[in-house]
Amino acid sequence: MKSAGGGMLIKATGARLRDIGRRTGWAWTELRKLRAGLSSAGASPGDGAYAALLKDASAGGRPCSLESGSHAALEGRCVAHVHSLAGILAGMLAPRDGERLARSGVSAGTALRFVGPCSPGLELSRRIGALRKKGGGPAVYFLRNHGLLWEASAPGGILRAMARFETEAGKRLGLSELRPPHRLRPDPGGARRWCFCGWRRFSFAPRPFFPDFVAYYGAGRRFPEASGPVVRVKGDAPGNAADERGLLFAHAAVSTAAAALGRNDYLPEEVVAAVLRLKTENARVAAIRNSGEEN
Repeated sequence: MKSAGGGMLIKATGARLRDIGRRTGWAWTELRKLRAGLSSAGASPGDGAYAALLKDASAGGRPCSLESGSHAALEGRCVAHVHSLAGILAGMLAPRDGERLARSGVSAGTALRFVGPCSPGLELSRRIGALRKKGGGPAVYFLRNHGLLWEASAPGGILRAMARFETEAGKRLGLSELRPPHRLRPDPGGARRWCFCGWRRFSFAPRPFFPDFVAYYGAGRRFPEASGPVVRVKGDAPGNAADERGLLFAHAAVSTAAAALGRNDYLPEEVVAAVLRLKTENARVAAIRNSGEEN
C-alpha cells in the first residue's frame, strides 16, 4: 500500500502470509528511491543490482519483498500479488479462452493484461512498468507461470474481487474439489512421502510450472517424483511441513488441471536458470529455511 508521503508498505522478504500481523512481517519502502532505481538497475546474472536496490530502498528493518518493483511500477494505491493457481492456468490458455476464464470473476470495468513467462524481480517489474505506461486505469495482470497482480485504489475492492475470481475460476477449473496431501512415513532411503490418494484425477508433472517450485527444489535429481498418488521428495525441506505441503499441492493442482486442459506450458528453461541465479530469491528462501520452525 502506497502513502501520500512517498512510501510503500509491503510484505518483507521471507515473510509468509501467516506471519503477517498488524505490526509484524512488513517492510517500509522509499517508493521514490525504488522507482528511480528500477530504470538504472542492471540485469546481470544473479540480479545483484536489483538486490542492492531493494536493500537500499528499505527504510530500516527487514528488506522489502522481491516483487516490490512490480508494486512500485503500478500507480494504484493498493496492489496485491498472489500466486493464484487459477491465475497461472488462465495465463496458459489461448488469449480468448484466458480472457473468458478471467471474466468469470473480474468485473467488466477492470482491464485484463496478460504477461508472458519471465524471471521474477527486476525483469517482471520492467514488464509490468512497460504495460502500465501504455495507459488505462487499474488492471489485473495475469502472470503466466506465476500468478496475479491486482491493482486498485482501496484494499477492500481487491479482496472482494480476488475472492470472486478464485471462487468462480476455481469451480470451472476443478480446483475447488482438490485437497492438500497428507504426509506418510519416510521411505527406507529417508525421502519424505506425501499422498494425494483422495484425488479423483491426479497428475504431477516432471518439470516446474512456476518460480517458487524452482527456488525450493531446483531441477534435475532434486525434483520431487510421483509414483501413483504418492510423491517422494529428497533433500532439504522448504521451511517446514506446511510449506512443503503447500508447494506440492500447488504443483499437483496446476499439473492436474493443465493435463485436463491439454496444456503443458512449463516454466521455460531460460527462466528456470534465471531463478536459480537470483540473489533476491536465494535470500528469501534462506530466510524461510532459517526461520527456526521445525520440519
